[in-house]
Amino acid sequence: MSKNHPENTFKALEKLQKLGIRALFFDIGEVLVHVNKKFLIERIKERSSLDEATLIERILGDGNMVLSHIGEITDNVYFKHLVELTEYSGTPAEMKQHWQNMLELLEERVAEQQALAQHYPCGIISNITPYHVEAVENRWNLAKGFRWVIYSCDVGYVKPRKEIFEIALRQSSYTAEECFFWDDRADNIETARELGFHAEQIFPEDTLKACILRHE
Repeated sequence: MSKNHPENTFKALEKLQKLGIRALFFDIGEVLVHVNKKFLIERIKERSSLDEATLIERILGDGNMVLSHIGEITDNVYFKHLVELTEYSGTPAEMKQHWQNMLELLEERVAEQQALAQHYPCGIISNITPYHVEAVENRWNLAKGFRWVIYSCDVGYVKPRKEIFEIALRQSSYTAEECFFWDDRADNIETARELGFHAEQIFPEDTLKACILRHE
């Protein structure tokens, strides 16, 4: 039986009802949108003298990435710095375009979310930068249909900090026990569960319904 078989949809909705769920919350990266890091590194390598390992090390070790996620620096500042950090011969605007183009919509997951939204109000809790907000909103209008949208760059906290989850609960007026949350990172799931959310880590092969059905 296909994971997206209608019978699984019925079973998932029945499971949510039994759990007492009243609202659904979703991460974006690797839940609704794939972040194609390989694409990004390949684009930067084309105009940098640095090897792949060095590029990855510099990008991941850059503290400005965190500042961008919590909205403490502008896109212009971040990408000007990143051009210098990666010894990229192109412009900051070109670098920004690479970071935006690395996003790929997970269409089947989004279709699942939209189907679930017919039964439950939905929200987003995402660690996301201003330039990625721009990309997902301009390209797919992803936030449409979500009742609550909590972006780290707007609220100043990143998961797994509990504060970002608490903001989501305050905005929704539901208790954590009334909410189901999907995220691809184990540390984010752990914090959500500590706060009382019904939460499941989602893997590339998963459907949203599969996560519901295996939840204990």
